[in-house]
Amino acid sequence: MRKSLITYLVRLTLLTIILGILALILFKTILSDYYLPVFWLLILLFFIIHAISQSLIFFTEKKHRSRFGNAYLLSFIIKFISYLTFLIIYLSISESITMTFAVVFFLLYLIYALFDVRMKILLSKTNTDKIEKSD
Repeated sequence: MRKSLITYLVRLTLLTIILGILALILFKTILSDYYLPVFWLLILLFFIIHAISQSLIFFTEKKHRSRFGNAYLLSFIIKFISYLTFLIIYLSISESITMTFAVVFFLLYLIYALFDVRMKILLSKTNTDKIEKSD
């Protein structure tokens, strides 16, 4: 079980690094007119929120396997409230959300959500295989 958390965090870190490098290349070349200074804060926010929510799920599931659904729902609510809080703070500071910011935020949300679902599927298959082999 601990290995699954480490696997998740390593892959999340790799995803974040790859997105950062890709964004750096794109913002320096093709998308230089659309550069967002807040992008690096956004990518860090997504990384931290997903790392915390997965850790919450892991430690809750470790103590009480039957509470996975509750932990997953709680992590989803934490992510949603965190994103909403960030958007409200950003809107109050910058006074307007540009189309570029909205597109980047949505793409990051989509990428990290798909990554999260994919990792949960992979890790659940791994854990199911281990349980079946031990029977």
